[in-house]
Amino acid sequence: MFYQALDGTREEDFRKLRARMEGLCEGRAETFNYVYYLATSPSFFGPISSNLKRVGLIEESGKGLRSTSVVV
Repeated sequence: MFYQALDGTREEDFRKLRARMEGLCEGRAETFNYVYYLATSPSFFGPISSNLKRVGLIEESGKGLRSTSVVV
């Protein structure tokens, strides 16, 4: 489990998150499943989920390399 602080409204922060997560996978030569736990105000659920999808951190079920889940 890893933690990454970011601004849920800034797409650039999500690009940095993606780079970190890809680096962790490459460093261990594995493909991890992603679980995003949103411990935030409900008003941010939409922007955060949209940014995760926009930068490619949420994959459609059965179509990607990994399982991704968003927990609210």
